[in-house]
Amino acid sequence: MASTNENVPSADATSQEHTPRAGSSTQPARPARRVKEVNTRSLTDFKDTRELAQVMLDAITAHKRLYEDANILHGDVNPNTLVIFEPVAGAEEGARTMGALIDYDGPTQRR
Repeated sequence: MASTNENVPSADATSQEHTPRAGSSTQPARPARRVKEVNTRSLTDFKDTRELAQVMLDAITAHKRLYEDANILHGDVNPNTLVIFEPVAGAEEGARTMGALIDYDGPTQRR
């Protein structure tokens, strides 16, 4: 039997393409990903300067997107709100550490 709503994401678990829902923009939705495990390190526990630079770039890029897309400034960026995410067991080959800005419960601002 054919589906009566053609604007729903594919039921195929391996599919990364989604059809927009009625009334949404023409851009497909980003696939949702579930977090199963998280391994983090403090920003001060970087392995080398290359890793520190990449982690900082990741966090700055994420903050820039948050500002551009949602008009939100974190408001409290410091070494305690920047973390290093380690690749988890079973991650794709070549997976690297990533930087993230955390603790958005504090002072955020809208422009």
